[in-house]
Amino acid sequence: MQSTIIVLNQLGMMLLVIGLGYAIAKKGHVKPEHSVLASSYITKIVIPIVAIRSLQEPFSMERLIEFGIYSGSVLLFTLLTLVVGFVLCLILKIPRREGRVWAISGSFSSTVFMGGPLYIALFGEVAAFPISAMLLAFNLLVSVIAIPFIGADETGAKIPMRKRIRSVFNSGTIACIIGLVLFIADIRLPYFMLGGMQLIWNTMTPIFMLVLGFVLAQIPIRSLIDSYRVPLFTAVKLILCPLITFFVFRLFITDPMILTIITLGAAMPTGNSVIVVCETFKNNSEIAAKVTFVSTVLCIVTVPLLALIIL
Repeated sequence: MQSTIIVLNQLGMMLLVIGLGYAIAKKGHVKPEHSVLASSYITKIVIPIVAIRSLQEPFSMERLIEFGIYSGSVLLFTLLTLVVGFVLCLILKIPRREGRVWAISGSFSSTVFMGGPLYIALFGEVAAFPISAMLLAFNLLVSVIAIPFIGADETGAKIPMRKRIRSVFNSGTIACIIGLVLFIADIRLPYFMLGGMQLIWNTMTPIFMLVLGFVLAQIPIRSLIDSYRVPLFTAVKLILCPLITFFVFRLFITDPMILTIITLGAAMPTGNSVIVVCETFKNNSEIAAKVTFVSTVLCIVTVPLLALIIL
């Protein structure tokens, strides 16, 4: 019960900041360029620093294996849920290009931005280590699956390979690789650098929550209930995805902390990057925004209930 209360409090704090961003944007105090600037700060500065800082600990083979487990788990539970999403799209006879957005919106989790604070709140600083592994896996998923699937047109035309390679080796992925090299080589950065990086890390969650509030403020509330598909794919994201993850991974993962972090990562709402990719390729970004909105609000209920089961 104590763990559930911790989860509930942490989610409540994050949703409070999201609500603040939502209210500020609705009042017209935030211009689109402000949101773009804040998003750029997160993706180009905060994420690379977090990726390196989270791996700054003494090397051990056990921890390296854990890194592989966390990365592989994110890849696997996302792919499993993606398959469920595509099957739903076939059953509902959703047009192919639109269906890709529904399926990806129902499977890509905010494992780092919303999940990270939960892991640390539950298990302390030792839970910071998985963040870089999950970030690396999520970047790969966005680059290898989300961008090609969402970017392809109705004829199936593919994204040029050069552009796909560029999207894989973004600043976050490169930082994960640098952090992993420093970890394996057992190289520790100077204290003042670690302290400065930690200060920037501490800005990640509140700024991301504010930006998420800015984005969600652009969605008309009435449009959230104009289709049964939004609650259906939100249920896949918040209920089916974490339950599949928990019952599959507990068959071969015995460490309670690892299993809990992986399951909570799967239970997080849709990642904001899905909206960004949809907007980039002009492919039904309003769908991704709706699923993100509803899953972000409802996770305050579903995640604590899940915590009662797994903790």
